[in-house]
Amino acid sequence: MQKIRISLLVVGFLVVAAFSPATAETGPCRPDKDGVLRCGEGAGAASVFERMISPSKRLAFAWRSPGGSPTEVPDPDTLEVLLIRLSDGAVLWRAHGEYWEVPGHLANHVDESAAWSPNSRFVVETTNFKWETGHLRLFAIGADDNVRVLDLMAIIEPAVRKRLRQLVKNPRAYVFLFGMPIHPSRSTIAAG
Repeated sequence: MQKIRISLLVVGFLVVAAFSPATAETGPCRPDKDGVLRCGEGAGAASVFERMISPSKRLAFAWRSPGGSPTEVPDPDTLEVLLIRLSDGAVLWRAHGEYWEVPGHLANHVDESAAWSPNSRFVVETTNFKWETGHLRLFAIGADDNVRVLDLMAIIEPAVRKRLRQLVKNPRAYVFLFGMPIHPSRSTIAAG
């Protein structure tokens, strides 16, 4: 009985946390002396991926290492990828990250891309490693900046692998790699 009560309490907390409004955790986003768009200052500030800014210029994906400087190579164990509101630095969504870039350096064999809808309400975000896709997510962003995320990998990869088993003898020898166009900023997704 005690375990059930604790589990319900944890589930209740997670539901409330998932639907809580965004809070400004980093600070407004402004170009630094190198022209890199940074949200906040000092340790824990976020660095915006220039090629992953929404068409409205209101939202963007960024990286940070809490407690670390955005101008130094981050600790991979603490790296976060963020969907951020540029006006105030509010973090709308976060997950463990793999990609980062600082002047003169960037993550090895990792690429982060985004294709936005023209109205900036939908975005497909991918993280590709050297030979395979690590994340493929669809974001739906409400008028109140409430973010819903759909893990497209969980839907697409099993269907592809099922078909692959019908076509080849050793399907485990193949990896799943979702490719964005060379210029993802020129790509969009249709919004209905």
